[in-house]
Amino acid sequence: MAMMSSQLDYSGVCILVTKALEGELKQRLCIDFKAYLQKRYPFEIQYKEWPAALVKTGKSGLRKILSDNDFTLGTVPFVCGFSKKYISSQKYITNKKRVLEFSREQLFAPGMNEQQMEQALNMISTEVENARTRYRNPAAHTNAIQKCTADECLRKLIDIERLLIKMLDLFAY
Repeated sequence: MAMMSSQLDYSGVCILVTKALEGELKQRLCIDFKAYLQKRYPFEIQYKEWPAALVKTGKSGLRKILSDNDFTLGTVPFVCGFSKKYISSQKYITNKKRVLEFSREQLFAPGMNEQQMEQALNMISTEVENARTRYRNPAAHTNAIQKCTADECLRKLIDIERLLIKMLDLFAY
């Protein structure tokens, strides 16, 4: 039996678990955040106020709002405002302002101060990036995932460390 277990590909477990994580974050950090921004900073006239991760620039230079289907776990650190890759210092400041504004007004449960919100966003950003690089990408793009790695993924995100549950508990809805 041990021989058969070591030959099975458990990638599907990691894909399903990380997909659940991605779905919850997509709703809040993509769909709801874009709706919030559109209401306060209409894209057509104030796109510079939008976080860079939610704006896509085409080859022609035309800017448009990131589609829901283009949001992935890899987008999360950029939306959370903790990545300085590919953006200017000014854009980084704008990104942070917008995500903290959204966090205070809608994303997080009432009562969190700015420092707590930043810590929560940093935790989400870091943990999602770890889940993406440790479980999601290898399961989707490389060799078979062994049972021990799939067990680790399940324990970390849902069962023992309950990362997904901890994130959901931070959110207002």
